[in-house]
Amino acid sequence: MINKIKFIIFSVILFAFGAGNVYSQVQLRAFNLEGGWYMPSHDYWTESSVIALWDNADDITSGLYAGASLELQIVKPISIRVGAGYWTKTLNQQLVTLGISRDAEFKLQYIPINVDVLFDINIAELGSVQPYIGLGWALNLISREYTRTPQNAATETYDQTGTDYFGRVFAGVTIPIAAQFGFGIEARYVFGQYQTDTYTTAGTTAAFDAKINGLQLVGMLKYMF
Repeated sequence: MINKIKFIIFSVILFAFGAGNVYSQVQLRAFNLEGGWYMPSHDYWTESSVIALWDNADDITSGLYAGASLELQIVKPISIRVGAGYWTKTLNQQLVTLGISRDAEFKLQYIPINVDVLFDINIAELGSVQPYIGLGWALNLISREYTRTPQNAATETYDQTGTDYFGRVFAGVTIPIAAQFGFGIEARYVFGQYQTDTYTTAGTTAAFDAKINGLQLVGMLKYMF
């Protein structure tokens, strides 16, 4: 019994020492402003959704991306990055059915809140240039809105909001450009999907999986602490 107590106390001391040692190394590393281009597959939206037959349906598969994030150095060579982003796309189309025209608009919006783990790769020949790889997880706040205005009639609006999760893997490089400023280039592959409800021609609703797999190319302006 005494030996068990000694073992527990010794384990607690080691854990406390280890946690304290890691905590002492935690420090702010960088604040990033992000901008880039996101290319989600969106096969549901281009193949099965209400906009699939629109002339510009393929435009829903790419668009500008913006975000901001904060990096914390946990213990070399590992860092944690937390942040949020914004991606949106709006399509407009004039529809004609049985001689009746109506203007339609579809808007899709994502706000991801992400946590990433970064692993630095040290290559002496690159000097101060720092390459890295990593993986992450995000909560995606999703909003879509479809509006149509029949000729000489009131506008009809169908909207839906929801949340889902996705993952991503990435590789990038940080290039110092001044004492506390740097520029980052990062390539990400996003993988995930969410469920969306759509009205059918029978007047009912059906659930479909909308995939968001795709490449994201991002440039970052970095303030390094």
